[in-house]
Amino acid sequence: MGLTIKNTRQNKSSNLTEFNKKDKDFREELRINSSDLLVGMVSCFKPQKSPQDFIRLAYLVNKSLYRMRPYANRVDKSLNKTVGAGVKFILIGDGVLRKKIEGLISKFDLGQQVILTGWREDIPRILSALDIFVLTSLWEGLPISVLEAMVVSLPVIATNTGGISEVLLEGRTGFLVSPGNVDKMAEKLIGLLKDKSLRDQIGQSARDSLGSIFSLEDMLRSTENSYQDLIKERLPEKNGKI
Repeated sequence: MGLTIKNTRQNKSSNLTEFNKKDKDFREELRINSSDLLVGMVSCFKPQKSPQDFIRLAYLVNKSLYRMRPYANRVDKSLNKTVGAGVKFILIGDGVLRKKIEGLISKFDLGQQVILTGWREDIPRILSALDIFVLTSLWEGLPISVLEAMVVSLPVIATNTGGISEVLLEGRTGFLVSPGNVDKMAEKLIGLLKDKSLRDQIGQSARDSLGSIFSLEDMLRSTENSYQDLIKERLPEKNGKI
């Protein structure tokens, strides 16, 4: 058996070997062209995760990469051809901010570019279909979703908060931006979308780094212990005082 990750999203464990499997059928399931580049994020729709910034990111990238016309979205031919036929954004999760997210998608006319899947139990399958993983959180500990993305050799762009900088080394194993700086995140993302060799290089370096920095098992155990300590601190004491 391979190493397991406790998946707090579904309150069960996932075997790390699952993250090595490529599933091409997922794109077909969501009617995503094989030539499209797929940018994704796994997140609960709550203020901490700032999922609205993911939609704003999609808007900025779409605005930059495409010439918006009344009759079609045409790819800017002056861009590097590696961008391909199009870029899609997939947001996996759900929560209290869903209506606001749907409102932004409508406001920015991103109905053809952004996919909301709701909660899914096949996270390894989804990650295997992505080209780039992003995280827009305003604050974090050490998010498991980033580690999972690194395991499948995905280049990651994340906000520089909590322990993320411990695993993502700027320009080497990923890219970091300040929380809320969507413009900078868009700049980094466009650079990756236009450069396949850079995506491959960053993704492979990210995967390789997990073993060289510290063992993934120790990292996940430390993260889980931190959350357990935090929960204990917030629970009422035995004497009934908060």
